[in-house]
Amino acid sequence: EGSRASSLVDAARLDAIAEAAAHRFRTAQPFPHLVLDGLFTDDVLERVMHEVPGDAAAWTTWDTRNERKQVCSDVARFGPTAESLVHALNGSTFVRFLERLAAIDGLIPDPHLQAAGYMRSSPGGFLNLHEDFATHRGMRLERRINVLVYLNRDWCPEWGGQLELHPAAGAGGGEVV
Repeated sequence: EGSRASSLVDAARLDAIAEAAAHRFRTAQPFPHLVLDGLFTDDVLERVMHEVPGDAAAWTTWDTRNERKQVCSDVARFGPTAESLVHALNGSTFVRFLERLAAIDGLIPDPHLQAAGYMRSSPGGFLNLHEDFATHRGMRLERRINVLVYLNRDWCPEWGGQLELHPAAGAGGGEVV
């Protein structure tokens, strides 16, 4: 059984995190970012890992010189907890948290999960250093914040794949939470 999206985020806890971490987020280098461990319970994340689609037809494969990965953005193919997590991250409580943390009013989540959803990388997979797109193609809105949730329990550093944050090549830069 899945969890309701509203039960996955605790507004009071998120408010406390935003209050305590806003300055650290806004002044982090090479651009604003924050790493939060334990935001979701291990039980929820374990269920999500088991609920992402297993059938190959659900995944879009990207195999280029810059990436070898698979992405599933079709919410209808997610299990109940995996779907609830996506809705929680796009919901009002979490978006208000991001607005407070980043001091950006009026954030609009992406209901289409363009270049989002669940991503998996098999042995030999990779995602080279890149700069995310700045404007959402369909919604024609500026992309302001990315939220990454890692579901890689028991990951070993020698496998590679560590998150690296580099200054943007041009003006500006993205924000990662």
